[in-house]
Amino acid sequence: MTLEGQQLDQYRILRFIGRGGMGTVYLARDTVLERDVAIKVIHMNEEFSEAELQENIELFKREARTIAMLDHPFILPLYAFGESQLKEQQNIIYQVMPYRQEGALNIWTRDPERLAQLTPHDISMMITQAAEALQYAHDRQIIHRDVKPSNFLLRDRPDRPHLPDLLLADFGIAHLNMVTRSESREIRGTPLFMAPEQWRGQPVPASDQYALAIMAYEILTGQYPFRGPVPDIMYQHLEETPRVPSEIKKQLPSEVDQVLLRALAKEPEDRYPSIRTFSQALQQALGTTEPPAHSISLSGPVQTRPSTSLKEQSAPTRTPRGIETPSLVRKQTDALSIEALPTQRQTPPAQKRKLPLLVACVIVLLLISLGSIGLYQTLAHPTASETATTAPKTQKQTSAPTTTLPALPYPSYLPGMGKLLFIDPLDKPNKWENVTAPNHKGDCQFRNDAYHIRKLAPHSRQYCSADLSTTNFALEVQMTIETGDCGAVIFRQQKATLNYYYVQLCQNSFVILRKSTNDQPTINLSEKELPPTTKNEPHHPYLIALVVRGSTFQLFVDKKRITEGKDTAFPEGSFALAAISQDHLTEVSFQQFRVWSI
Repeated sequence: MTLEGQQLDQYRILRFIGRGGMGTVYLARDTVLERDVAIKVIHMNEEFSEAELQENIELFKREARTIAMLDHPFILPLYAFGESQLKEQQNIIYQVMPYRQEGALNIWTRDPERLAQLTPHDISMMITQAAEALQYAHDRQIIHRDVKPSNFLLRDRPDRPHLPDLLLADFGIAHLNMVTRSESREIRGTPLFMAPEQWRGQPVPASDQYALAIMAYEILTGQYPFRGPVPDIMYQHLEETPRVPSEIKKQLPSEVDQVLLRALAKEPEDRYPSIRTFSQALQQALGTTEPPAHSISLSGPVQTRPSTSLKEQSAPTRTPRGIETPSLVRKQTDALSIEALPTQRQTPPAQKRKLPLLVACVIVLLLISLGSIGLYQTLAHPTASETATTAPKTQKQTSAPTTTLPALPYPSYLPGMGKLLFIDPLDKPNKWENVTAPNHKGDCQFRNDAYHIRKLAPHSRQYCSADLSTTNFALEVQMTIETGDCGAVIFRQQKATLNYYYVQLCQNSFVILRKSTNDQPTINLSEKELPPTTKNEPHHPYLIALVVRGSTFQLFVDKKRITEGKDTAFPEGSFALAAISQDHLTEVSFQQFRVWSI
């Protein structure tokens, strides 16, 4: 259901802006005060049970009450909260907020030229504004729990046109320290930014400091400290020390390494005593007590995976405390939602380092079996969760295919049955091209345990083929849009005639099944917007899956069925992967390519 063109009390809905797991945001016109506003409307989908719907409504109301408690120049305020009934429709519950046409920080930082122009003073100012907003919330016993670039909106400043203010938004999963014990054990957040204690369902103010340190790390280096499928990310947060930032960006002083690694310490008590203290330490490390004359270059390719932990790094690293296996509760919020069991068990020292990995597998098994690794723009990845005995750290090291393929069950969420035909982690050339295109307009390169495809010219595509053909098959591959516009998976490619089918997934949340021929315009077989439970955020590793049988093509994204297309033109052919540039230079990385015959 869309509300565009409708009147909601004094607000005329103009157009759709975006959506997350719990709400849809529209641009609207306040007809009384004659100003543009943003209206967030809670999802009233029929797919929710009555209990789930009531829980979502309560969370939505709690978010409004939380924001109403806050009055800070770097926190997005709440204008109004209301409930209204449209003609012949159910009640609509909504929040009204300022409309910030400048967008969010995650979009703003995609521009490599803009990042390259930022001085240490600029970066320090951004982190300081974020820290001050969060410190204000912490002083009122509120923990945000979902600190990340997409939850900071921007406000232009005429006196500083190159550097907007940050406005902290989205308190949908914020934690109040006075909540009940059972509620406080819920595990929610975005895995890329979740502190170890947050995975245990024990968020503290230092959890927000940890997430802000990851934001600073990414802005300064162009990389996230931890990357990969959910189990790997969880393991890294719990067990591994990030790569030293100055090894990635040589211009960074060692003092920045010390500050960030302390803020990313595994135990909350080993971090800075407050998030404000952290920002002050980072400011001092960047040498920004006086405006510097130089800038730190932040441009360059984004790597898919960080290096393994370095023993010589200075931040304290401890084996995490015991974690109880969490039980899943299905929450339609903007972030991962799990409820942990309230007890902790003491684990013998010899077992401690194995525990997080085992727990990661069990967590993902639970999530997949109930169909709900959803986040904000959700996380569902290729993992070793198909069987309880396969660990993610083992699968990540799967070797190139031989005459005896590793045991890998047919994915349970896909229809039918299949026999494993081909598996490739895409960490080195096996059956794939490893080339630089003519005139250096694009390339296909293996680096950082992934297959990176770049297109360096707008309005064009770079595709890289495999020496592998089949007819009826099921396919899985992990795809991450590192920068730019779209990625694609090509199948039944006719190399001699340049005819093929492909799946195109873009940053605008649209996924398209297409037919491409060398003598006719491209034909859309099906086009679909990703559901709100599927994550749409920079660097999200999408799990693309196809089931191709005869003339029928079924498409899945993050283990959810999205759409279906039909065509009979090309009965068989080979595979390829692609980066598609529309308006921006584009780089896409791929991992874990798997094919089953069906």
